[in-house]
Amino acid sequence: MINLNLAWTQPTPIPTCGYRILYKRMADTDFNIVAVSGSTATISVDAPACYEGYVQGNCCGDSLSLVDTSAFGVNTWQKLTLTVATVGSNWVVSGTTDYANPYDALVSGTIYYHIGASHYTLSGSGTLPAGSTSASLLITAIPSGAIFDSVVITNISPIFNNGGELQQADPISSPLFFDFSSGTSAPVWNGSPTSLPSFLLTRFVVTELDVDLVTVLAGRLDISYILSEYYSTSFTTITVEVYDSTTLIGTTTIPVSPLGLVSASINLEKGPNTLSTSTQFTMKVLWPDTTLINSKTFYLPTF
Repeated sequence: MINLNLAWTQPTPIPTCGYRILYKRMADTDFNIVAVSGSTATISVDAPACYEGYVQGNCCGDSLSLVDTSAFGVNTWQKLTLTVATVGSNWVVSGTTDYANPYDALVSGTIYYHIGASHYTLSGSGTLPAGSTSASLLITAIPSGAIFDSVVITNISPIFNNGGELQQADPISSPLFFDFSSGTSAPVWNGSPTSLPSFLLTRFVVTELDVDLVTVLAGRLDISYILSEYYSTSFTTITVEVYDSTTLIGTTTIPVSPLGLVSASINLEKGPNTLSTSTQFTMKVLWPDTTLINSKTFYLPTF
C-alpha cells in the first residue's frame, strides 16, 4: 500500500459539507468514495497502480459540484535495479524490483568494465518473468583481466499477453498497471499517451462485415489512458494514426487536456491485411505539425 496525496484550492464559498473524492484504479469499474474536509487528503491505495478520479464540492444533500475541472490522474512507474555478481568465471546480471509486473518484461543492459587503461562494454538482455520480483537476466563470461565498473539498464519492454507494444484491457480482472523505470523517478514524458503505463486498448467493435459475414471491413478501436500532467507545448491536440504496414487505415485527433481519464475511438477500415487479432498494426502519435512523437506496434483486442 502507498498513499495517494491530493491537494486543491478551496472555492468561495467553502462547501458546507466538505468534499467527496472519487477515485479508482485504471480499468476498474466502480469508484471508491471518500468524504473529507479541508483542502488536502491522504488515501491509502494499492501499489503500484495508475489511478484516476475527481474531487467534488459537497453542499449537502444532492447538491454537488461539477467534475470537469477537478479531475486528477496518476501514472505509476517503479524502479527496476540491476546488480552484478561474480559466479565462477562469469558475471551474472540480476534484476530486482519491489512489485511483480503482470507481464513478462524484456530487460536490456550494458556492463561497463576496463582492462588496464582501456574501457569496454558487454551488452545483453533477459526476461523478468510475470509475477516475479527478481531474476537472473544475463550470464556472460568475464574477459581475461577485466575489472567491473558498472551496469546500466538500456531498455525495458513489457511482453503483453496478446503481443505488441501496447497493453489491452483485461475483461476479467484489472491488473496493477504500471511500467518499470531505471531511475528513482518517472522517466521524462514525451507527450504521447502510448508512452504512459495507463494506456490501454480498451476494445475493438466490428462495424462492417463483408458479404461473407466473416471478413471484417471496418471497426472501432477504443483507447483510454490517464493524463496526470500537461506536456509543455503550444499545441492543443495530438493526432493518432493507425497503419496496416504502410497503409493508413484510421486516424483521430485528441485534445491535450483536461487531466484525468481520457477516452477516444479510432475508426478503422480494412487495409491490405485482415482486421483480426493476428495482424500486427502500428500506432503513431504526432503533433499537429506532423512531427512524429512515437510509434508502437500492437494487435487488436479479442472481439
